[in-house]
Amino acid sequence: AREREAKRAEAEERNRRYRDRKAHEERLAPVEAAIAQAESRLRQLCCLGMPGPVVAPMLFRELNEVVPFETCFHMWLGAGGPVDLYFNTPEVGQSFALYRDSFFGTREAEVWSTVDEAARTEVGPHHVHQVLRLTKTAYERHPIYNEIVRPCGAEVFVRLMVCDGEAPVGSFQVARRAHDRDF
Repeated sequence: AREREAKRAEAEERNRRYRDRKAHEERLAPVEAAIAQAESRLRQLCCLGMPGPVVAPMLFRELNEVVPFETCFHMWLGAGGPVDLYFNTPEVGQSFALYRDSFFGTREAEVWSTVDEAARTEVGPHHVHQVLRLTKTAYERHPIYNEIVRPCGAEVFVRLMVCDGEAPVGSFQVARRAHDRDF
C-alpha cells in the first residue's frame, strides 16, 4: 500500500510539474513571439543600408516594444569623439554638449569605462552597474551623475557599443528612471 501511495504521489508531482511548465510556456508564448518579430524587424532595418541617423529612431521604436524604456540615445563617434546624436528626450540633447566637452574620454573614466575601453572589453549589452568604477554612493555624488545622467532620466541604463572591428563607431543606450523596474 505504501509503495502504491508513493507511486501515486510521484505521478501527481510529475503531472503538477507538467501543468506548471505548460502554463509557463503558454504565458511566455506571446512574449517570445513579440521578441522574434522585433528581432526580425531589427535585422531588416540593419540590412537596409540606411545611414544611422535615419535608422536609429526606427531601431529604438522596435526595441522599445520588447524592452520598454523611457530614454534612449545613439551616439555616433568619429576620430575625435562624438560627432552626432539621436535622442528621444530634450534633456539628452541639452546634456550632450556638456558631456562631450567636459566628460567624454576624460572625467568619465573616473566613473565608468571610456568608449575606447568599452570597445575593447564590453561584448553585448552592459548594465550601468557592470561598468561602474565607483560605489553607488560615490557615483550618485559625482558630477557626471548629477549634471548628465539624472537630469536625462537615465539613472538605470544598458549600453551596447557598436564597433567596426575593435574601433568604436557608436553606442546605443536605453534607460529608465531609478524608481522604474530595472532591466
